[in-house]
Amino acid sequence: MSVPLGRQLLYDPAGRRRPDDDVLREVGDLGFRTALLADAVHRRARETEPHSSPPHAVVYDAPVGTADQLTALGWIVHTELPKNEPMTVAEFANGLAECRLFVTTPRRSDFFDEIQVAMSLPYVHTLAISARDEAGFDRVIRPGDQAELNRLYRYRGGELTAEAERTIRCEGRLAMVSRPPTAEHALIVSALVENAPWLGSLWLQLIDIRQRLGDEPGAIAAARRGAANAPIWESRERLAEAEMRHLYDDGQFEAAFRAAVTSVRDFERNWLARLVIGSLLDDLRRPWTARNHLLLAARTPGRSAQVVNQLGVVYLHLGALARAERCFQDALAENPGLTLARGNLALVSHLPGGTESEATEVPGPACGCTACDSVFGDGGSPPCAGCPAPRAGAEPCTLCGEPAVVGPGGECPVCRRGRLTRRDHIPL
Repeated sequence: MSVPLGRQLLYDPAGRRRPDDDVLREVGDLGFRTALLADAVHRRARETEPHSSPPHAVVYDAPVGTADQLTALGWIVHTELPKNEPMTVAEFANGLAECRLFVTTPRRSDFFDEIQVAMSLPYVHTLAISARDEAGFDRVIRPGDQAELNRLYRYRGGELTAEAERTIRCEGRLAMVSRPPTAEHALIVSALVENAPWLGSLWLQLIDIRQRLGDEPGAIAAARRGAANAPIWESRERLAEAEMRHLYDDGQFEAAFRAAVTSVRDFERNWLARLVIGSLLDDLRRPWTARNHLLLAARTPGRSAQVVNQLGVVYLHLGALARAERCFQDALAENPGLTLARGNLALVSHLPGGTESEATEVPGPACGCTACDSVFGDGGSPPCAGCPAPRAGAEPCTLCGEPAVVGPGGECPVCRRGRLTRRDHIPL
C-alpha cells in the first residue's frame, strides 16, 4: 500500500483535514512538520497578494525586540510567544497566510526548511538581521541598525479591510488585461492608485496600460511616482527598474542616472541600475567609476550579458585590452546573438597591444574598499557618496546631486558594505 506524501498526509480522501494527533502517530514529528510546511506553500501559492493595509510580518528566530520594532513601524507581527521557544510549525504556517515580510537571523540549521519555504513564496519579502552577507535574502540589515529598519520598513500607507483591498487589486488587474486598453481603463487604475498609492502592483498596471496606449510621458510619470510611493516589499524595485528604462529610452539620461543612483542605494544587487550608472559614467569619461559599478554588476546572479560587454568597453577605454577582450568573449559565450559584443571583439583584436594592455592589477598602493574591488581617487579627488564619481569642491555633485563625499575609512559608496582603505593589490 502506498503512503501519501507531503500535504496529502493532512487530508482524508474526501479532502477533510485530519486530526493532528492521527497524522503524528502515522508519520512522526518530521513527517508532520514536512506536511505542514508543504500545505502552507500550497495554500499561499494559490492566493494573490495578501492583505497589506497594514501588512503582516512573520518574525522567526530574530533578535529580541525585532517584533516590537516592526509593530512600532506599523506592521501586524506574527512571532514567537514569550515562552523562550520558537513558534511551532503550525504557528509558522498560520503566519504565512498573510505574510508580506519574513524576518529571521539565519544561524540555526534546524530552521533551514522554514527559511526556504519563505523564500519560495510569492509576494514575500525576506529580511535577514545579520552581520554577514546572507545569500538569497531580499535584504540584509546589520543587528542594531534601527535607522535602516525605520527608513526601509516603516509602513506609511492607510488602512483597508481585506475585502476592500482585494476589490481594489482585482479592479486593477481587470483593467490591465483588457484588450485593447482604453483611456477609460487608464482612468480607472489612476483613480485606484490615488486612493491606495502604497499598493505597488497598481502602479505597475498603470505603467503597462499607458505604455500600450502609446502614452510614454504618462508611463514615465507613473513609474516615477510609483518608485517614490511604493514600499520596498511592494514592487518598488520593479517600479524603479521601469522608471530607469523609460527615462533612458526617452533620452532623459540625467534623470535616468539619478534614478539609478537612488535605486542602487536601496537595491545593491540590482544589476540594471549599475549598468545605467556605469554606461553613462563611461560616456562622461569617468571610466574608473564606471568600472566599479559594472564589475559589481557583472558578479550579480541573473544579470544580462550586456553588463559584461559594457564592462569590456570600459576596460577598452582604460587601455586594459586583455581584460576587454576576455569580457567580450564571455559576453558572446553567454549570448551569441549579442552583436555589440561581436563588433567590440573584432575591434579589440586589431588594436596594438603593449605591457599596460596585459595588466591584471591596479598599480598600488591605491584607495580601495575592504569588501569589493572598487578603485577610488581618480584625479586625486574623493568619491561622491552617491554616484560615486570623483568630486572636487564642497558643492553638491553635478551628476547625482549628493552633497557629501567619502573620506578614508568611510563607507564604500559602491558596495555599501566595506570601508575605504589603502590597498597594495587590487585586481583589475
